[in-house]
Amino acid sequence: MSTYRSFNSAKEENMKELYRKIRTKIMPKQTMILPEDNKTMIMPENEMEESVNDVEEVQQQSTYIHVGTILNDTYTLIDVIAENTGEAALFVCEADRQKFVAKVYHQNKKPKQEIIERIREIQSPHIIPIIDHGEFSNRYYTILPYYQKGDLLKMAPLELHAIVDVVVPAVNEGLHTLHNYGIVHRDIKPDNIFITDDEEGVVIGDFGISSRMEERITVRKTSASRTLGYSAPEATQGYVSKESDYYSFGITLLYLATGFDPFSGMTDEQIIKMTITDKLHIPENTDQHLAHLIKGLTVKERKDRWGYEEVQRWSKGEFITINESAKGFTHHQPYHFKDQEFYNLEGLALALAQSWDEGIKHLKRGFISAYIKPVRQDLASEIMDYEEERDNDTALFKTIYSLSPDAPLCWKGEVFQELSQLGEAMKKQMPDLNEYYAELLQKGMLLFFLQKRQASAELIKEVESLQSLAGTDPSKAYYKLYYLLSNSTEFQLEEDVFQSVDELVEYLYEHRQRVEEIAKGLLEQPYFFAWLEKLGYEEFIKEWKKIQYD
Repeated sequence: MSTYRSFNSAKEENMKELYRKIRTKIMPKQTMILPEDNKTMIMPENEMEESVNDVEEVQQQSTYIHVGTILNDTYTLIDVIAENTGEAALFVCEADRQKFVAKVYHQNKKPKQEIIERIREIQSPHIIPIIDHGEFSNRYYTILPYYQKGDLLKMAPLELHAIVDVVVPAVNEGLHTLHNYGIVHRDIKPDNIFITDDEEGVVIGDFGISSRMEERITVRKTSASRTLGYSAPEATQGYVSKESDYYSFGITLLYLATGFDPFSGMTDEQIIKMTITDKLHIPENTDQHLAHLIKGLTVKERKDRWGYEEVQRWSKGEFITINESAKGFTHHQPYHFKDQEFYNLEGLALALAQSWDEGIKHLKRGFISAYIKPVRQDLASEIMDYEEERDNDTALFKTIYSLSPDAPLCWKGEVFQELSQLGEAMKKQMPDLNEYYAELLQKGMLLFFLQKRQASAELIKEVESLQSLAGTDPSKAYYKLYYLLSNSTEFQLEEDVFQSVDELVEYLYEHRQRVEEIAKGLLEQPYFFAWLEKLGYEEFIKEWKKIQYD
């Protein structure tokens, strides 16, 4: 019986050749975590881009950037503002005795060039300009003005006249300008609005996750990070639009008026529920004129939400009616679940998802279909079909998306606002396999969710393939799913973590006395081969497996 060739001293030349192949191979483009060009509501998939994308891995190491480094022979870094914002480090820098801010992106991050170019075209007193940009030691950087007064997060609560006369008109004009240039900011919040040095105005900054919108596009789908609570209801489903920025603007105004985080003490699940279904609490002592603006900006239905024109009219003192469309189904009697009352199906669906076992009981005992039957017989009939399904988890999962088609991914008590969050949850348990997450793929529920949500054809096809693979090799399918959904290129071996094959090669060399044992273990791991595929070594894997004893 044949077996894979061992890495031993007798085969030293073969090992060297293997090392050479690995070291000299150019990495292909990595598999996308989510379909970054995925489907929007009205445009073809290939017309979309994210503002920040992972760049291909490079073999050379970047130089450590620190205070004292000079960028472009011009900007000397003199102080650290933030070592890690998630995508970059922020420094105070100096050139010709004038201070600026240098945003130095991490080695695997770089803004979309089109976003940079569009921002540089903008000439507005309400938008932070990009003064300069370039690359230093394989890291991209932008140079921005330095605002000594800082951002609005530190200043709240603001006096009413400052909000009404300065913040509202400036941010409204700033957003209008961005949207006219086809840019959705996607992260409007107090710490992304800066006070001008003369204290007479404010400017919008930090375009790290901004998205490009073409003229005919009103809504697009995305997967990049955003600030929970400040994100609009549609953003929790992955959709963003210019109206999404105005929702974030409304939450920002609430914080600036009160000085308190509206979501303090809440879990992520509670914040999502508040965003999607619950009424936003505005303290009674909030100025009524301002409270009316906040309500108009935070309407849950995008088409009813206030935008540029409504804010302009509000600023002129006009009274504008808030149109809150009834979304879907509303019952005249509440549904009682876990000591709570629910009048809409979206809130009920989320509650069932968060209390999974109790939700199964309510479904299987016919309580949910009985509640819906007097009002929506068609929906009640659909749910009664699910009551008869043998697999209880599958039955509740499908019920949740019948009640609330736009609900985030929910499974056995966990709620994932984005697919990348499922990838992160899997990452926390690597290299162990989580049975619950594996079931999402094996039972077809992940595919069901993606089809329900009209995900890109590319992503659906890939998950279909993994679901089929799960029938014969569940471990391999699980690890490939992990690398598909997560942003990780890590591989864990014993107590060590590797980001590249080159790092693993060095490890093998350092442990060459055990190399045969280690190599044999690697070749038996679906996790290892899934990692190599993530890095683009599919063809190399095929060659490797052909190497056998004579």
